[in-house]
Amino acid sequence: MLVQQDNTLPICGRTSSARHVGGDFYDYLKTGNRLVFCLGDVAGKGIPAALIMGFCISAFRAFDWQENSLNQFASMLNSLLYKLDSDRFLAITIGCLALDTNHISLLCCGHSDSALVMQSGQKLRWYLAVSPPLGIFSSIGDIPAYTFILDDDSWLVMITDGISEAFGVEITEQRQGIEDYFRHSPPDHLPNLLIDRLFSHLQELPACAHDDRTALIIRPKAKGDFALS
Repeated sequence: MLVQQDNTLPICGRTSSARHVGGDFYDYLKTGNRLVFCLGDVAGKGIPAALIMGFCISAFRAFDWQENSLNQFASMLNSLLYKLDSDRFLAITIGCLALDTNHISLLCCGHSDSALVMQSGQKLRWYLAVSPPLGIFSSIGDIPAYTFILDDDSWLVMITDGISEAFGVEITEQRQGIEDYFRHSPPDHLPNLLIDRLFSHLQELPACAHDDRTALIIRPKAKGDFALS
């Protein structure tokens, strides 16, 4: 799944499939002075997961983000996936960044460790899933949203479990490995450089890629670093 990268925006993502195609995806759209984004992991691998992945991206792109909220999108997507009556549920992180204030709203559904905020090489917080994956139940209700300001010297890292599992078997081992990696990662203001370094590091780890690996990183730019289009 390819997304046209926009270097004027403080976001970059990458996905690597365990097979020729897979169910991991990410996407983002600038709408007004907001940046909406998502990172998802469809259960399973190969073509069946890839078909659901394409369905989810189409829904994200077609959604009216000017008039609706993150929770309305999550509810709509959950209903669509549930009605497909398949065994392909979806773990997804959905968010919105206000480009003028760096205020973020974040919904985390599915994976235990969905997102991590780092600041100047120090961990701030893990953002954990507060909802089951989408597509399992007919209704999910309102999902509590995380809200916070992403400072100029912070970055938001969103990953699928294929990356977490590359750092270890147990959750505590995975968290520690990911935190240690980003703690020693140079604090570039360019999210594409953070992505490049992360995926290069994954190649050096002993764990084999049995699952798709996807990351999406938001790294606010200091004033003057870039101009919004």
